[in-house]
Amino acid sequence: MQLKEITTQKDFYSLSTVWNSILKKSGSDSIFSTFEWLYTWWENLGEGNKLFILLAQHGDKVIGIAPLMIGKRKILRYLPVREVSFIGTGISDYADFIIMDEREMVFSLFIEYLWKKKYLWDEIDLREIREDSPNLSFLREELGKYNGSSSINTI
Repeated sequence: MQLKEITTQKDFYSLSTVWNSILKKSGSDSIFSTFEWLYTWWENLGEGNKLFILLAQHGDKVIGIAPLMIGKRKILRYLPVREVSFIGTGISDYADFIIMDEREMVFSLFIEYLWKKKYLWDEIDLREIREDSPNLSFLREELGKYNGSSSINTI
Protein backbone atom coordinates (compact mmCIF):
# COMPACT_ATOMS: atom_id res chain seq x y z
CA MET A 1 0.00 0.00 0.00
CA GLN A 2 1.28 3.45 -0.90
CA LEU A 3 0.35 6.94 0.22
CA LYS A 4 0.18 9.97 -2.03
CA GLU A 5 -0.13 13.59 -0.91
CA ILE A 6 -2.25 15.99 -2.97
CA THR A 7 -1.28 19.65 -2.55
CA THR A 8 -2.48 21.38 -5.73
CA GLN A 9 -5.96 22.32 -6.89
CA LYS A 10 -5.26 20.69 -10.26
CA ASP A 11 -4.44 17.35 -8.58
CA PHE A 12 -7.49 17.73 -6.33
CA TYR A 13 -9.67 18.18 -9.42
CA SER A 14 -8.16 15.08 -11.02
CA LEU A 15 -9.84 13.02 -8.25
CA SER A 16 -13.33 13.99 -9.48
CA THR A 17 -13.83 10.71 -11.34
CA VAL A 18 -13.04 8.39 -8.40
CA TRP A 19 -13.95 10.40 -5.27
CA ASN A 20 -17.70 9.75 -5.05
CA SER A 21 -17.47 6.08 -6.02
CA ILE A 22 -15.10 5.54 -3.07
CA LEU A 23 -17.36 7.64 -0.84
CA LYS A 24 -20.41 5.47 -1.63
CA LYS A 25 -18.52 2.34 -0.51
CA SER A 26 -16.98 3.95 2.59
CA GLY A 27 -19.79 3.84 5.15
CA SER A 28 -19.23 7.59 5.62
CA ASP A 29 -21.36 8.78 2.72
CA SER A 30 -22.58 12.33 3.29
CA ILE A 31 -23.31 15.28 1.02
CA PHE A 32 -20.61 17.13 2.98
CA SER A 33 -17.94 14.64 1.87
CA THR A 34 -18.80 14.58 -1.84
CA PHE A 35 -16.26 15.80 -4.34
CA GLU A 36 -18.64 18.53 -5.50
CA TRP A 37 -19.15 19.93 -1.99
CA LEU A 38 -15.49 19.88 -0.98
CA TYR A 39 -14.07 21.10 -4.28
CA THR A 40 -16.57 23.98 -4.38
CA TRP A 41 -15.73 24.83 -0.77
CA TRP A 42 -12.03 24.81 -1.63
CA GLU A 43 -12.50 27.06 -4.68
CA ASN A 44 -14.54 29.61 -2.74
CA LEU A 45 -13.31 29.44 0.85
CA GLY A 46 -9.94 27.70 0.78
CA GLU A 47 -7.80 30.80 0.39
CA GLY A 48 -5.07 31.00 3.00
CA ASN A 49 -5.10 27.22 3.58
CA LYS A 50 -2.85 24.54 2.12
CA LEU A 51 -4.29 21.38 0.58
CA PHE A 52 -3.13 18.28 2.41
CA ILE A 53 -5.26 15.50 0.88
CA LEU A 54 -3.89 12.02 1.51
CA LEU A 55 -4.65 9.06 -0.77
CA ALA A 56 -4.12 5.44 0.21
CA GLN A 57 -3.60 3.28 -2.85
CA HIS A 58 -3.14 -0.35 -3.81
CA GLY A 59 -1.32 0.01 -7.08
CA ASP A 60 -3.35 2.50 -9.09
CA LYS A 61 -6.56 1.86 -7.11
CA VAL A 62 -7.45 4.50 -4.49
CA ILE A 63 -8.97 2.86 -1.40
CA GLY A 64 -8.87 5.76 1.05
CA ILE A 65 -8.97 9.55 1.05
CA ALA A 66 -8.15 11.90 3.91
CA PRO A 67 -9.68 15.22 2.72
CA LEU A 68 -7.44 17.45 4.83
CA MET A 69 -5.96 20.92 4.72
CA ILE A 70 -3.54 22.90 6.85
CA GLY A 71 -4.72 26.31 7.99
CA LYS A 72 -3.58 28.97 10.40
CA ARG A 73 -5.36 30.48 13.34
CA LYS A 74 -4.28 32.53 16.31
CA ILE A 75 -4.55 31.77 19.99
CA LEU A 76 -5.08 34.83 22.15
CA ARG A 77 -4.93 36.93 18.95
CA TYR A 78 -1.13 36.67 18.77
CA LEU A 79 0.17 33.11 18.89
CA PRO A 80 -0.07 31.46 15.43
CA VAL A 81 -1.12 27.81 15.30
CA ARG A 82 -0.92 25.62 12.19
CA GLU A 83 -3.88 23.28 12.24
CA VAL A 84 -4.74 20.14 10.27
CA SER A 85 -8.49 19.99 9.67
CA PHE A 86 -10.97 18.72 7.13
CA ILE A 87 -11.62 20.63 3.94
CA GLY A 88 -15.03 22.22 4.43
CA THR A 89 -14.51 23.02 8.10
CA GLY A 90 -16.82 25.76 9.29
CA ILE A 91 -19.85 25.38 7.04
CA SER A 92 -20.08 21.59 6.70
CA ASP A 93 -22.24 19.79 9.23
CA TYR A 94 -20.08 16.68 9.05
CA ALA A 95 -16.71 15.61 7.69
CA ASP A 96 -14.90 12.31 7.69
CA PHE A 97 -12.22 10.14 6.22
CA ILE A 98 -13.30 8.25 3.10
CA ILE A 99 -12.11 4.65 3.33
CA MET A 100 -13.62 1.76 1.38
CA ASP A 101 -11.17 -1.09 2.16
CA GLU A 102 -8.69 -2.10 4.85
CA ARG A 103 -9.80 0.64 7.25
CA GLU A 104 -7.36 -0.16 10.06
CA MET A 105 -4.34 -0.33 7.76
CA VAL A 106 -5.35 2.86 5.92
CA PHE A 107 -5.75 4.75 9.22
CA SER A 108 -2.39 3.57 10.40
CA LEU A 109 -0.85 4.79 7.15
CA PHE A 110 -2.61 8.18 7.34
CA ILE A 111 -1.67 8.87 10.97
CA GLU A 112 1.90 7.65 10.55
CA TYR A 113 2.27 10.02 7.59
CA LEU A 114 0.79 12.92 9.55
CA TRP A 115 3.42 12.39 12.25
CA LYS A 116 6.20 12.22 9.67
CA LYS A 117 4.98 15.65 8.51
CA LYS A 118 4.66 17.01 12.08
CA TYR A 119 6.94 19.92 11.17
CA LEU A 120 4.05 21.29 9.04
CA TRP A 121 1.45 21.50 11.82
CA ASP A 122 0.92 22.16 15.53
CA GLU A 123 -2.54 20.70 16.11
CA ILE A 124 -5.06 18.30 14.57
CA ASP A 125 -8.69 19.39 14.86
CA LEU A 126 -11.27 17.06 13.36
CA ARG A 127 -14.40 18.21 15.16
CA GLU A 128 -16.89 17.48 12.37
CA ILE A 129 -16.68 13.67 12.61
CA ARG A 130 -20.00 12.16 13.63
CA GLU A 131 -20.12 9.99 16.74
CA ASP A 132 -21.51 7.10 14.67
CA SER A 133 -18.70 7.26 12.08
CA PRO A 134 -17.16 3.88 11.24
CA ASN A 135 -13.80 5.67 11.39
CA LEU A 136 -13.94 7.30 14.81
CA SER A 137 -12.69 4.38 16.93
CA PHE A 138 -9.80 3.72 14.52
CA LEU A 139 -8.87 7.39 14.54
CA ARG A 140 -8.86 7.63 18.33
CA GLU A 141 -6.82 4.45 18.59
CA GLU A 142 -4.22 5.60 16.06
CA LEU A 143 -3.91 9.11 17.49
CA GLY A 144 -3.57 7.61 20.96
CA LYS A 145 -0.34 5.89 19.89
CA TYR A 146 1.40 9.23 19.47
CA ASN A 147 2.38 11.96 21.90
CA GLY A 148 2.22 15.64 21.13
CA SER A 149 -0.10 18.59 20.91
CA SER A 150 -2.71 16.91 18.75
CA SER A 151 -6.36 16.93 19.59
CA ILE A 152 -9.42 15.26 18.23
CA ASN A 153 -12.72 16.97 18.79
CA THR A 154 -16.02 15.46 17.68
CA ILE A 155 -19.60 16.60 17.65
